[in-house]
Amino acid sequence: MVSVEHIDDWRGQDVVDPDGEKIGKLNEVFFLAGSDDAVFATVTSGLLGRKRHVVPLEGASLSRDYVRINYRKDDVTRAPDFGETLGDEDVQSLSTFYSLQLTNPDGSPQQLESASARDERLERAEQARLRAEQLEGDAASAAAEAEAARQRAEQAQREAELATRDEAIARERATEARRLADAGDDSPLPDPPAADPPPAAAA
Repeated sequence: MVSVEHIDDWRGQDVVDPDGEKIGKLNEVFFLAGSDDAVFATVTSGLLGRKRHVVPLEGASLSRDYVRINYRKDDVTRAPDFGETLGDEDVQSLSTFYSLQLTNPDGSPQQLESASARDERLERAEQARLRAEQLEGDAASAAAEAEAARQRAEQAQREAELATRDEAIARERATEARRLADAGDDSPLPDPPAADPPPAAAA
């Protein structure tokens, strides 16, 4: 197998056989689903790259200017041709043609995933992760705002209670002043109870 850290970045590079004969250009890479093991690649050739061949990457090597595969051009050009994806029957046909063992323990063909599909899947996963982080941040901000609003409401409630108490005291003093005035008593009214300190402002 060829590591994804290498072969996946070589799409568009020339592909040659063991004798150095050019087969075409690396077009797509297929991995074992759920792993970083590159199994097959599609190579395009001919006018406008209309011919497409599937080649195994087992034994492939990389150089500065090309990818060298372990199969001769004549064998590659005789291999079955497929579309953009490789289904179970395609994998079976290719495995038979190239004498490869690509089956699961139960005998079913192994699932493949193209580099393009892999990139799209990873991009969707990354976007989902970023969206989840954004939602978490929004939820945290909303919680902080709710807590600040709760503290402001408690502050307003305390201020309202103090205002109600001060109003009651003022009414009592006014009532007492009228009583003394009606009785002809000009004695000064007792001092009101000391006022509580104002409540601390909410953060």
